[in-house]
Amino acid sequence: VTLTDNGTDSYSISYIQHRGYLYYIYDIGTGGEADIFYNNGSNSLYRISLDKVKGKECIANMRRTGGKVISFLHLQAAGSYVYYMIPDENGMGEVYRFNIETLKNEALNLGIIATENFVIWNGDVYYKKNWQETEVYIWHSQTGEEECFTDTKKSGYEKSSDFFVGTDYMYVTCFDGENLTGCNWLSVFDKSGEMVTELKLPVEMSVQYGGKDIFISYKGSDEEQYL
Repeated sequence: VTLTDNGTDSYSISYIQHRGYLYYIYDIGTGGEADIFYNNGSNSLYRISLDKVKGKECIANMRRTGGKVISFLHLQAAGSYVYYMIPDENGMGEVYRFNIETLKNEALNLGIIATENFVIWNGDVYYKKNWQETEVYIWHSQTGEEECFTDTKKSGYEKSSDFFVGTDYMYVTCFDGENLTGCNWLSVFDKSGEMVTELKLPVEMSVQYGGKDIFISYKGSDEEQYL
């Protein structure tokens, strides 16, 4: 959510609701500038109970940067954990999880990864170790063990990015070339890591959102449409 006040100061907030709490982080007018990064409580991860009348609790402080981090935070939750990244101004960072029962933060030691290549699915962490690589790994939340889930080159494309998940499938943007410009293919993988189909989106410059199966918002030449 982004609000503006007279077109000057910006107010941004990212949040999720999980097991009776609202987890959120906001930035009030700092613009990510390092010297005022934490002004007004900005760029700290909080939670507040939805059931009890009590104040907010600070869970973690984001690393001080010279850029905005809220859009890269990527808050997700599963079971007893809230997962998040502490990203830099380019969206690269380390993955952490907060145990809502023990109130402990834990670094998962997955390395420095890209926000768009990290997602929680069925309670486990799916991620790429490097943006340029095509192997997708699983970090099992119960055991801490890691294994390779799939190689997106099965799609026939040399590059991949942006993970979206539903109940039964993972959707990965696969492409050739140097960037995502004009890319409108989604490769669909099942829980065993096998590619089951490929989706050709109706237009270029599509924006994808994972839902129970998949929800796609895309812009045509004249108006925004939904699939």
